[in-house]
Amino acid sequence: MVTANVTSGQTDDGKTVAEGTWVQSDADRERSRAHSLRREHPPASVPGYQIKESLGEGAYGSVWLATELGTGKNVAIKFYTQRRGLDWSLLNREVEKLAVLYTCRNIVGLIAVGWNSDPPHYVMEYLENGSLSNLLEKGPLSAKEAARIGRDVLMALVHAHGSGILHCDLKPANILLDKNLDARLADFGQSRLSHEQHHALGTLFFMAPEQADINAVPDARWDVYAWGAVLYQALTGDPPYRSAANEKRLADTQPAERRLETYQHILRHDPRPKAHWRARGVDRRLAEIIDRCLQIDPNLRFPNAQAVLDALDARTRHMTNRPLLTLGIAAPIALLLVIGTLANNAMSAAVRSAQDNLLDRALESDAVTVKILARSIERELEDRTSELRKVAEDTRLAAALESEASLPWEERTKLREVLGEWKSLVDDARKKQGLEPDTSWFVDDAQGLQLYRAPYEARTVGKNYRFRDYFHGRRINYPKDNVPADVVPIHEPYVSMAYRSEATDAYRVAITVPVFSSDREKVIGVLGRSMSLEQLLAAYKPQIEAAGTTNQIERTIALYDNHVTHDVKQDPTFHLLDHPWLSDRKLAKLTEVARKRLQVDAGHARQLAQLQDRVEAGASANKPLDIADLDRSLDFQDPVSLVDQAQYGGTWLAAFWPVGKTDWIAVVQERRSTAKHPVQQMEQKLTQYMRLGLLFCCGLIGSLWYFIFRVLSDQSRGR
Repeated sequence: MVTANVTSGQTDDGKTVAEGTWVQSDADRERSRAHSLRREHPPASVPGYQIKESLGEGAYGSVWLATELGTGKNVAIKFYTQRRGLDWSLLNREVEKLAVLYTCRNIVGLIAVGWNSDPPHYVMEYLENGSLSNLLEKGPLSAKEAARIGRDVLMALVHAHGSGILHCDLKPANILLDKNLDARLADFGQSRLSHEQHHALGTLFFMAPEQADINAVPDARWDVYAWGAVLYQALTGDPPYRSAANEKRLADTQPAERRLETYQHILRHDPRPKAHWRARGVDRRLAEIIDRCLQIDPNLRFPNAQAVLDALDARTRHMTNRPLLTLGIAAPIALLLVIGTLANNAMSAAVRSAQDNLLDRALESDAVTVKILARSIERELEDRTSELRKVAEDTRLAAALESEASLPWEERTKLREVLGEWKSLVDDARKKQGLEPDTSWFVDDAQGLQLYRAPYEARTVGKNYRFRDYFHGRRINYPKDNVPADVVPIHEPYVSMAYRSEATDAYRVAITVPVFSSDREKVIGVLGRSMSLEQLLAAYKPQIEAAGTTNQIERTIALYDNHVTHDVKQDPTFHLLDHPWLSDRKLAKLTEVARKRLQVDAGHARQLAQLQDRVEAGASANKPLDIADLDRSLDFQDPVSLVDQAQYGGTWLAAFWPVGKTDWIAVVQERRSTAKHPVQQMEQKLTQYMRLGLLFCCGLIGSLWYFIFRVLSDQSRGR
């Protein structure tokens, strides 16, 4: 049997059933082309129709476009003019099936039959847009268009199967398209009744593997496989498994039974087709429907066209509901994100504000504390200096120096008596106040020679100390063998920079005052009292560091010394003078180079030098200071972290203030993380509440989604 495409002018398959072939031979193609070219007149007239033009010529006949005279409607008339080799049972079967299915709008309608005419013919509806095969010559379809046409075909198959008819040769050439591109199923020449046992041959690459068996019994799942192959070609441009190699392999295989076996081997052993998954607009559900239709094992396919239609309609409902579902999912998520973002921003702003306020208050408290500390140290130095000045002004001291300077230590009885008396008085007074006594008292003559030390130390008495800063007050300790010739003793009370004692090998600072001659004309000596660095802040540490602990320092105090002269060409350098970490034992282990490394970083050093200058300028002008933020820092790095990172590392809040007329800077510092701890606790609680709120909202939304999906699923099963 031959069925003609009603618009293309070419036969759709060129099958010869008796020979068991599915591909039209070259001779048949050439003969059809020749017939088409030479046929200028219709083979016969049909009463009631005006024949206009040829639509196509095939091996067994031709198809003509005609107009129904009564209605003016265009129809297609199929003439069977090639009698040789024509299987009249095929013509009879096709006409019978079309007559049964004429009520289905998705199947090409049969209008009239001329069995007794010469040549025989039948009249069917004319479809303007030809076959799906012609349409696919322009390229693959979109997923939406392919699914729409596929559904039309399924409607036709459902109607046919419901009428007990299996098509058995579904392919794009047998699917015709009307002016709206709605699909009509045509060519029922290979169709079988569902109870028939006679085999029906399909078309290669659209035929189910079990159909490629001459003993196979017709099955609805053949049409299911073919439908999947049609959709696959509509999406990709080629049916599954078709390739140049497979086509050549089939063309070279003879006879027909061997070709069937080769076809089955290809389908069962070639890789599963996957090109439709990558096709334009194909979603997972549509691809899975096609995969199931193309299952090699028929038991894994959809059982019939109705099952495929149900799956396709379920996909359509899902696609229709997807925007609503997406909106139902996206909207709450977006709402949660917006609310979460706003809540997080609000919380962050509140935390930042609280943190800033807390740090400001902490710094303000530290600033007040450090000013009190600096003034207390200043008064302490003034008191010590005042005591020394009283001693230096004692006429007995000047007389003793003048008379005993050249005598050996054992004979300096007056000098030892006067200074011993004064030292005892001062030490007793300090003990009554709960203060530590001085480390030592000493007297150097005008040339720097040490005449007196209490307690006595043989390693220092009699040695020259004119190189020491406390002797000349030049803010530098000269090398012993390289002291400038112009070095003279101090003429005013002086607080020295730190130095390493030759008697104890510990670091000390000294307060010195000049001792004038009896006639007050010249300086005849330097009187000093020394103290260890540990003693500088000993009286203030218990009060200020009361909140501190052994493992975590919350607030600590320190002193720094700017021993570099105020030369604009030099960068200021603030070395650590006193600190809770410092002790004589620890200092003894530090080299001079290592001790000098314990200094404020360059940025803060410039800030401290500027603070000193501003405070000094304000004091001179006797007007309020505008020091802005020079007296505090949010990111101070403790120099001791270089040797004790575990306890003093990290960032500190710090407040600074100069100590009187010295070059010292008092510092009160507080670990920043500790200062922020209350805010951090508040932030943690707020974060927990926000998370609980979000989890509650997510749980509520998840429950709503669950019930909505259940309802949609129940509705889908109901349909």
